[in-house]
Amino acid sequence: MRLTNISLWLLPATALGTTPTTTDEPSACAAARNPAQTYHECNILHSTVNCRSGPSLGSRVVRSLTVGKTYKFGCYKRGDCYQDNCTWDYDIDHDCYVNGYYTSSLCSIGQ
Repeated sequence: MRLTNISLWLLPATALGTTPTTTDEPSACAAARNPAQTYHECNILHSTVNCRSGPSLGSRVVRSLTVGKTYKFGCYKRGDCYQDNCTWDYDIDHDCYVNGYYTSSLCSIGQ
């Protein structure tokens, strides 16, 4: 019984340690601006794309990112889906989000 109680206590802590940040708060990914934060350099694919203030097609456009150029992405969030892609990558230098459809494979969830 005692071992079961300990196991049940550890399970949520273990699960929390492996779950990526997917909140809708911009500040959750803003921590990625920390110089010690790991990031991926990813190319913009398909076309020049709007980088938005949040992970939503309705969020304010902060700037455009140019197709073929490389940008630093520090984390991702789930948001509006576009072309069957529902993750949005956070551009740490411009404090904005791009739908994963437009970023190279280094920024995919599987990486």
